[in-house]
Amino acid sequence: MFSLFFRFSLLLLFSYASVFAMAEDKTKHMQACMVISYAGETILHKYRKKPHISNIFYASGISFLVGLTKELYDENDYGGFSSKDLAADAIGAFSGAVLSHYLNKNYFLRIEHDTKKKKSKIVGEYKF
Repeated sequence: MFSLFFRFSLLLLFSYASVFAMAEDKTKHMQACMVISYAGETILHKYRKKPHISNIFYASGISFLVGLTKELYDENDYGGFSSKDLAADAIGAFSGAVLSHYLNKNYFLRIEHDTKKKKSKIVGEYKF
């Protein structure tokens, strides 16, 4: 089921990029929402008892609300509400949360320390 979400997210990302040619402002909106939702899903993944796909929707929603708040501020400040910016926010929020969920669920990093040899190493693992 998750791979369907991941594929859908990539499809949205690439279709949005080709349709609107990703103006600089749109990429900033998308990147900001991706970062916020990535961080939000990572926090939810870590602190919830049982990581679940609903983390994607919670993190996406929070990030989208940040983008919506920014657009409402723009409307009040200089009358510049943009539905295209809001679409970039939504796609960035969903893409960041899906990517975070996939990486947090399947990849692990740990630090191993050998006190006798006084060596430390970072080990990456992938869950099959």
